[in-house]
Amino acid sequence: MLRSRLMLQTETTGTGPRLVAPVVHLHEVLLVDDHMVVRRALGEALTLSGCHVVDVGSGEEALSALRADLSPCLIFLDPRIPHGSSRLFRTAQLADPELAEIPVAILSAMEPSPEVARKLAIDEWLVKPPDIDAMLRLVERHCRNDVGCLGWRR
Repeated sequence: MLRSRLMLQTETTGTGPRLVAPVVHLHEVLLVDDHMVVRRALGEALTLSGCHVVDVGSGEEALSALRADLSPCLIFLDPRIPHGSSRLFRTAQLADPELAEIPVAILSAMEPSPEVARKLAIDEWLVKPPDIDAMLRLVERHCRNDVGCLGWRR
């Protein structure tokens, strides 16, 4: 069931406050995984659950998307994308003040590894195939938007 939390934007006129428009935030997720089938399946599940999903296959593509004004609530990052791309992505993301605050969760077929999480400076870890509800809870917990979110509740 889709549930929306929204804030009403008002303006004051000579006759008092009047409703201008509802302000709604749709959870946006960046999914970084080199396996297109995984990206498409998870992207579709998250989309059906009420998120807007942008999926990319490399750290370079992720940085390009973020620098093109994508501002996701959360980034899901596969730490095993080829050519050390996840480490390069995280290093570049953390070095950019405009991108550093965007939270990142690891999404991997590997069991949680404290060493990998420490190297990537990431606290959250989901194992593939992930529970979609667990992914959605992470998105909502890490969403930094103070406007109501068009979200989901089961």
